Amino acid sequence: MWKEAISISIIILVIFPKSVIAEWDPIEKTIFGVFTGALVMDCFQTRYKYDHSPEQYIEKNPITEWGSDEFGSGFVYFYSGAGLLLTYGVANQLKPKWRKTFLIAITSVQLSVVSHNHKIGVGWHF
Repeated sequence: MWKEAISISIIILVIFPKSVIAEWDPIEKTIFGVFTGALVMDCFQTRYKYDHSPEQYIEKNPITEWGSDEFGSGFVYFYSGAGLLLTYGVANQLKPKWRKTFLIAITSVQLSVVSHNHKIGVGWHF
């Protein structure tokens, strides 16, 4: 249970050392950190949904639904990691003027997903 959470944390620390986003301003780094935290929470919420009855929670993301059916619930970790890398890749290619706007938008969406899941009673499962 905690093994997966620790693994994800180590991967994040290895993938995104301080030097990688050194040219980002502190606000952008903070927003990206909030996004990363929300993405990890969403990942754990998705695992929770898969480990409970299908009648209780229905996964609306067709990619994670298909991937979990094909490869097991561990696919959610792969999908979340890919989302993190993609978000970083896009943000890093943007000019500073647009990077902050992009990060705020993507973080807002991710936080709304986590909030919605919490409101309908989805717990956490590592």
